[in-house]
Amino acid sequence: MTTSRNRGELEADIMNVLWNASGPLTAREVQDAFTVKVPAITTVITVLDRMRAKDSVVREATSGRSHV
Repeated sequence: MTTSRNRGELEADIMNVLWNASGPLTAREVQDAFTVKVPAITTVITVLDRMRAKDSVVREATSGRSHV
């Protein structure tokens, strides 16, 4: 049996990662910060995009295809 995390919990976990970071992070760096139940990178990107739509996070372009 698998246990899924609700979206609010994942948003809170991502916010904790961002708050504890010393600077801006890419989605991959956010994913790498998880030690238990690592979400798929596509899930991290989706949640970050939804959080951006709520003005909870800001996205800035970097060189290449990445955003922080």
